[in-house]
Amino acid sequence: MAYGVALQPDGKILIAGVIARNRFGLTRLNNDGSLDTSFGHGGTIIDVFETDSVAAGSSVHLLSNERILLIGTSTNGNGTFPALARFDKDGNVDISFGKEGKTVVPLPKGGSRFDAGGSKNTPTTPAINGAVMGNYIFVKNRYESADGDYELIARLQEHGDLDKSFGGRGYVRVKHPQHSTYINALLAGPDGDVLAAGSVDTESSFYGLLTHYSREGIPDDAFGENGFVVLDEQGGNTLDGVVRSAGNTIIGLGSTTSPNKGILIGRTSTGGPDKQFNHGEMVFNEFTPEESAWTQAQVSASSSIVVAGYTEGGEEADVIVAHYLANGTLDSRFGRGNGWVRTKVGKSIDIAYALALQTDNKIVVCGMLFKDVSFQAFALRYIG
Repeated sequence: MAYGVALQPDGKILIAGVIARNRFGLTRLNNDGSLDTSFGHGGTIIDVFETDSVAAGSSVHLLSNERILLIGTSTNGNGTFPALARFDKDGNVDISFGKEGKTVVPLPKGGSRFDAGGSKNTPTTPAINGAVMGNYIFVKNRYESADGDYELIARLQEHGDLDKSFGGRGYVRVKHPQHSTYINALLAGPDGDVLAAGSVDTESSFYGLLTHYSREGIPDDAFGENGFVVLDEQGGNTLDGVVRSAGNTIIGLGSTTSPNKGILIGRTSTGGPDKQFNHGEMVFNEFTPEESAWTQAQVSASSSIVVAGYTEGGEEADVIVAHYLANGTLDSRFGRGNGWVRTKVGKSIDIAYALALQTDNKIVVCGMLFKDVSFQAFALRYIG
């Protein structure tokens, strides 16, 4: 199952995910989609972050000097923890990172294995999402408690140690004052700040959430209310991704149950509705009759917002990709004038989890499909 994708300068494609349910996988493809057997061991690295544990890869990032950072999870008897491994451009372990090239982030015990919190993502989705900007590395972990679920967001230094200048301990507790809080995506800022997207559970419904923390790990009082923005347009929604547009609009993406559609929102730097993006209103996926959800987005060189996701419903669960303009309308330059495309990869469930944009505007999409009795990874490429 593929959950993350990144592109190297030479056009080769890195894909991160889970292999055999208990190890992380990192694969490299050539630009033509064939397996690059010069990478790792015959094209793939299969490993765990620590002994006697279950590992999953959830995202892959290209660093300076073409080093490769894999972010995922390690689950042992004490719970689930964010975990990372770093490699050189050819897939050799970078022993200068962490402990012999790997690190399991030393957060409190009891982290939750899988995502929840209103997300339409399947139960096999790793609970950790990471973000990288320069030397800043962010990860997060989910916890349950009697007074409501919460998240810890941690910032790491370049070599994998907790950055104690963030929150005093290297991590901060993120919980809305009244509600259980779930973080599904992180977006690192250039100054060491971080924007997070997810949802809150009000017991009656889920509501999409954005929250912003400063480089010191302090909630941004200028953002929303005490650092939190809750989407109060309607209930039953969650945000599974977040990007910034070329004009610095915060674009949140996810899904809602009223109706059961993929959604996009545009917010200003202070968290208010961006009137330049669909007049400040939520954008619904109206072009597929089935239920749908958006899972990932990137901003193209032409300032289009490229989103990937899936429709729901057994055999009708297909990959969908769309281009939106900066104002929130579909970009007719994509998809033969429609602004979107729908692709059936296998005969049953197809889910897109990650996308990357090539310099020639082609779009690489990765995810999983259900075949026979198990989920398998896939990679697609679209002409942009």
